[in-house]
Amino acid sequence: LGSLAGSLASGAVDTSAWPGRNIYFIVVDRFATESSVSSSRSSPTPCDGHDWCGGTLAGITEKLPYIAAMGFDAIWITPIVRQTPWLDNWNGTAYHGYWAADFYEVD
Repeated sequence: LGSLAGSLASGAVDTSAWPGRNIYFIVVDRFATESSVSSSRSSPTPCDGHDWCGGTLAGITEKLPYIAAMGFDAIWITPIVRQTPWLDNWNGTAYHGYWAADFYEVD
């Protein structure tokens, strides 16, 4: 996973190793908060499935060894751009990342 980040930073991505990768799909908001955030909460609010749950990129980073131990060697995350603040009665909020409000701002 780390080698891909280095390749992206340099601007050159060798895709020859991509076929056969085992990809773990992550809904960022639902996966994991960083341990320093979750341990600082005295009584974490349970996620009801319709609102934000607080998963973070730092939480995902902390869980990379867990993902690799399951045999995955790549991750695919939901969009992390700023989402619409809209709340509807059926689907809740834009926790899934697919109600983009601004493609140039990270949420």
